[in-house]
Amino acid sequence: MLKKIIGGLLLAAGLGVAAVGIKPLVIPSRSEPASTESRTGAIIGLLGLPLGAAGVWLLLSSSSAQSKTKATPPALTPAEASALCKGGRYEIRGTGGLEIPIFTFLVDDIPKARALLQDMYVGFDVRFDATGQLAFHLEIPDRKMTPWSIPIAYEDLERLKAGSEMLGGCVPIVTDGKGESIDLKDFAMDITYDWGRAYCKARKAFDTNAIEIAGQLLLPFLDANPKQVPAAHHLFGRCSKQLGGIDTAIEYYGRAIAIAVNAMGTQLLPMAAGMLSDMGVAFKQKGDIPRAIHCLLHSLTLRPNHPEALLTFVTLFGQEPELIVYGLARVSVIDPQNALVAKVIQGFAPSLKTTPEQLRARVQRCAEGKVDLSHWPFAREEFKTYQSFKAGLDDASRVATKPRVPASALG
Repeated sequence: MLKKIIGGLLLAAGLGVAAVGIKPLVIPSRSEPASTESRTGAIIGLLGLPLGAAGVWLLLSSSSAQSKTKATPPALTPAEASALCKGGRYEIRGTGGLEIPIFTFLVDDIPKARALLQDMYVGFDVRFDATGQLAFHLEIPDRKMTPWSIPIAYEDLERLKAGSEMLGGCVPIVTDGKGESIDLKDFAMDITYDWGRAYCKARKAFDTNAIEIAGQLLLPFLDANPKQVPAAHHLFGRCSKQLGGIDTAIEYYGRAIAIAVNAMGTQLLPMAAGMLSDMGVAFKQKGDIPRAIHCLLHSLTLRPNHPEALLTFVTLFGQEPELIVYGLARVSVIDPQNALVAKVIQGFAPSLKTTPEQLRARVQRCAEGKVDLSHWPFAREEFKTYQSFKAGLDDASRVATKPRVPASALG
């Protein structure tokens, strides 16, 4: 109820401020059509939009708050997790002059869906689905499941584009249709999408291993949209990496991260985690271990249950057995079938002066009693900021180093 009241007040205040600002533009001074009053009004009007948008987010999420109680990780296979979603729909809802794109994913078991989502990164994207239909996707990549998707009608693209740009994203809701729902707005705010399908075509080419074609499709779009759609810049970096251009890849990962930030440009969005992880891997391959660690610390603070990033990070510290055991155990809890765990155990056992069997048993004990997926021991608030990330790239003396944590906090 309190959310609804605050949301209503913010929306009213935002629209009121916007109206005051817009009035001099709509009804300009007769004597000075381009007066200072008009310019000031435009600024005031723009300032009103974030207030209104914040109110909309609160109003829409007031009935879909996610439970804060700890959920047990789901004993679901990727196929079972994918099958939890029974379909979905979207609507473009008008509220206070705004057209708000709302995508609703329908599940038949909300406790299982909540457990599946608990402590995990949730990504959103507009691309072609498996049938070739343009669709809005919800994915939990670290669960290795097929994304959930809602097809989009082409005649709605312009309205969806306008609404998402005005609001600063789309509103995703997971619900059972019986009053229970899960709020995912923290993952969806401030994301820009390509509704014109250039990125979608490139992503389809990339997924079918047509890497050069994907890059060619992306370049004109990136030139025309240097500050939009971080996923497109990230994808071009991935194309460059696969084609052997590691420095170009790092450049485009950096461009993607620079625009994967909140509206103020200060906080990294959760979606930046994958870009930071890929940059960390690239720096590792170049032999720049300090910057690899720097990128991975920022990535894992945003997305602490990303198996590949976790394994890359802990294996940079080959002389710290507690950290390696902890990282392997964490990945085992997230993804019990992860094949990389066995490879790392086999490869690192000799340097840790133990046998693979003994190391595997130690990892298993840690996974059973020490791992809390809601807590990442190396997280720091500054690692969520773009300034911290950029400072370490520009100045070697400001590269983030692994914070000290008690061995008891690990395995």
